[in-house]
Amino acid sequence: SVLGRASQDFHFTDEKWCTCNSKTRRQWCRPDTIPLRRYQDQGSPSLMMWGCVAVGFKKLLVLDGSMTSTKYIEQVLEPMKRRLQRRSTIFQYDNAQCHKAPLTASWLKKHEVRTCMSEYNSRFPVRSPDLSPVENMWGLVERQVWNNHHPLTREELRKAWILEWDRVPQSTVDALVKSFRTRLQKCVASGGRTISA
Repeated sequence: SVLGRASQDFHFTDEKWCTCNSKTRRQWCRPDTIPLRRYQDQGSPSLMMWGCVAVGFKKLLVLDGSMTSTKYIEQVLEPMKRRLQRRSTIFQYDNAQCHKAPLTASWLKKHEVRTCMSEYNSRFPVRSPDLSPVENMWGLVERQVWNNHHPLTREELRKAWILEWDRVPQSTVDALVKSFRTRLQKCVASGGRTISA
């Protein structure tokens, strides 16, 4: 079962849209100064990111627009192929359309990538941020981006995310990944309801 599998085998992955608008629009500044930036509801520069966390490993890729199965293969799976083909790797991804598309499934089977589906006959549930440690990684990096940077352009946004992702200690990533077993146990105990991760 998944519960019986060591956490370090899993490579948790997800995509995320990142924008030049922070979640909060509050901005501290002195009364006699102008705020550092203006916020835009429409047309704010944005990027699609793909992230992977595992024990002893973390990877961030900047993607070209929204994902199709073809783009997913070209921009994510091909660059990650050697890592994914390791016999110790269990590749976790959610049930997004580009992940479950026949073209993607065919690529994974052809390259003998072990996944939750192939190993446990179970898809990872879509919209389950409480189960996936990569969601905690997104939150951690995003907070640092907005604490330490004020990106106004796509390039500034890209550089800020890469810098803050790289700054997260691997020991922090490892601790998040190793919490997966406990998360699953809590989920089972709660009857499948949302848990506090």
